[in-house]
Amino acid sequence: MSSNLTRIAAHLALLAAAVGLALLVTQLALHPPVSDLVLFAALMAASGLAATLFGHLAIWLSPGLKIASLHIRIGVVTALGSILALACILIVAQLMFISRHDLSILVALLIFSLAVALPLAFVTAESLANSITHLSQGASAMAAGDLSARVPVHGSNEFARLAVTFNQMAERLETASRRQAEVEQARRSLVAAVSHDLRTPLASLRAAAEALSDGVVTEPTTVARYLSSIQAEAERLASLIDDLFELSQIDAGNLRLTIEPTHIADMITDTLESMGHQARRKGVQLSGRAQPDLPTVLADPHKIQRVILNLVQNAIRHTPADGSIALEARELEEAVAVSVTDTCGGIKPRDIDRLFEPFYRGDPARHRDGGGAGLGLSIAKGIVEAHGGRIWVENAPTKGCRFFFTLPKLTSTD
Repeated sequence: MSSNLTRIAAHLALLAAAVGLALLVTQLALHPPVSDLVLFAALMAASGLAATLFGHLAIWLSPGLKIASLHIRIGVVTALGSILALACILIVAQLMFISRHDLSILVALLIFSLAVALPLAFVTAESLANSITHLSQGASAMAAGDLSARVPVHGSNEFARLAVTFNQMAERLETASRRQAEVEQARRSLVAAVSHDLRTPLASLRAAAEALSDGVVTEPTTVARYLSSIQAEAERLASLIDDLFELSQIDAGNLRLTIEPTHIADMITDTLESMGHQARRKGVQLSGRAQPDLPTVLADPHKIQRVILNLVQNAIRHTPADGSIALEARELEEAVAVSVTDTCGGIKPRDIDRLFEPFYRGDPARHRDGGGAGLGLSIAKGIVEAHGGRIWVENAPTKGCRFFFTLPKLTSTD
């Protein structure tokens, strides 16, 4: 209601300005007596006020008339406005004693103006109706599930801006729907992968336990080998469950970190000692070095040590015999960077951006061989990002790949 009153007040202000302009032109052109000028002003104000109020009343009542066509509504308002103007002219003619000849000319001109205005009104209504139809069709298509629906944008008026806003909304909805589908697919893949990785050790445990329970295996050495297999599979299951639990903590933002000044160089040395035997058994040369006087970082040493171990284990798993792995730590401008470079043969470009997804299986050459559950890189990414660092991978000139991660340096203000 208040918006309608504001609109009427604005139109009345324009009407007052129009009356003043008409009086000024009349005074300059005709120099009429003051009494005629006052009468003319009163007639213009009265007729303009009546036209304004009647027009707003027609617009206000038009939705209740249940006129479906925009063309008819605009045509009716235009015709009513012209009829009202004709009535005003007849009244003014009677009051000012205009001759019948002059009145006939005025009426003819008004009818001619109405004949010209109505087609223009219908053309305008057609343009507005087309814009509304496009928006309606786009909305209907989206309601039916077609999130790729877009509406054409013509010009720069309000409908064009509305169309641009509609298309932006549609694009956001389409992007959100695509992401939701990707998340759902990732969830299904995750459930399938977890089920597979749980089923394999469970099957081995069941087979070994049944063999021992049924007395199929009785020789002490064979029994010891079966018991060792059961222990190994149980440890593998425990490791998988621990990884899943830690990954869930990372995804929920609940990863607990014990931050303290940490020396990356010591971790490089510890990794070479702990992973050296596994690398030699695979026939892979493992080396590493740290830049002298490497700055200290603020980190959880146990978590960062796990990141380095995961990256090195991943490299050993995918590097063929007679290959090499180089572990390096160096200082950057505002961070310390750790890199693990191998000679695995490289990674296909389509797989690089997805390597850190849980259980992602890309190039068959990089599939797991039983050495892990495929969660190590995902966990490493979560740990590094929780420290305010970043981790990424790229193909190396050595026909392999190079994993990087960075950690912020310890500053005097920390």
